[in-house]
Amino acid sequence: MMQIQKEIPLFSLSISHKQAPVEVRKLFSFSQEERQLFLRHMKETDGVWGVVLVSTCNRTEVYFSGERKAVQKAEKLLAGEKKVDIHLLRKYYRSYQGEKVAQHLFHVMSGLDSMVLGEDEILGQMREAYNAACRENCTDYYINAVFQRALSCAKQVKTKTCLSKSSVSIATLSAAETVRFKEKNKNVLLLGITGQMGGLIAKNLAGRKDIRLYATVRRHSASQFPEGVKQIAYEERYDYIDDADVIISATASPHYTITYEACKKAVKTGKDRLFLDIAVPNDIDPDVSLLDGSILRNIDYFKTIASDHNSQKEEGREQAESIIQSECEEAEKELLFHEFWKDFEELKKKLQGKSAEQLLYILRDNADAEELKAVIAACRKILADKE
Repeated sequence: MMQIQKEIPLFSLSISHKQAPVEVRKLFSFSQEERQLFLRHMKETDGVWGVVLVSTCNRTEVYFSGERKAVQKAEKLLAGEKKVDIHLLRKYYRSYQGEKVAQHLFHVMSGLDSMVLGEDEILGQMREAYNAACRENCTDYYINAVFQRALSCAKQVKTKTCLSKSSVSIATLSAAETVRFKEKNKNVLLLGITGQMGGLIAKNLAGRKDIRLYATVRRHSASQFPEGVKQIAYEERYDYIDDADVIISATASPHYTITYEACKKAVKTGKDRLFLDIAVPNDIDPDVSLLDGSILRNIDYFKTIASDHNSQKEEGREQAESIIQSECEEAEKELLFHEFWKDFEELKKKLQGKSAEQLLYILRDNADAEELKAVIAACRKILADKE
């Protein structure tokens, strides 16, 4: 028997911390301007109806609706926009199609696919990516439907499970690492306070009596900073490195914010220093670790800490999985029904004048065993409905 089934026209390409090391992830990191261009180019691609691009420290993902032929075009565009060999992309990315896209998106949005299980930042990052696509008029029914339901699902996971009861993220882990480094009072230099990650780190450190927090700012910055943060010009950052005990960089710069040569000249006193590089691509020159007393840790360092944290949240994971499974099923039903509705008028004409008994036999003759079970189960639910 010939099977006629249209799959949900959704696709996703994902490069994340689960498959790709930070050296590879940084190659596919997008600035806001680059993201705008990519969205426009994707939307202009034949076979693409709607698109969202997500680019964070731990992942770059393209979600799009359209025709299957657009998948290879999306691969080529993603590799081409970042000037990376497409074979490297194919080595590290995962692709999803149909309902698998919704399942993956719901897990990402709810923090279950994060380096730190249940982290809070990802929800805001995903919402911002979706809103950016909306501003560029790059979404369609399928993208809107799946993203809006995923946002709703993530809020349920946040409020109904224990995953967010003890809020832990890369930002809070970085702050905790800073606090643990040396027991005495310490000077902390933070680069990137105006970014989301830097701002969260600052909030976690500001106001502590054992920390003097200095944050670099660009000229003409109108951002509001937590009380107690001393602002310094970005150009003067090396003037403060010698006094600093901890240097944290979390910018969106495509270049190093701290280089080995400049840091070597700036360091006068031989004391232990902790460098935390919370950026993708890297902010801090890896050779900084060669300086006497210097300890350099990048974002992948937190995988071990996150793993210990994640094992304590298995109960919350199970609760979240239950919510996601239910919401994914509703999303799949909505998308399948929308896809089928295009053929409904033709179906009505074909079934015109048929009795309920004839309709049931038609369904039986055109369904396999599993499909027939579903039809019969739906009919029995209708019978059991007291209304």
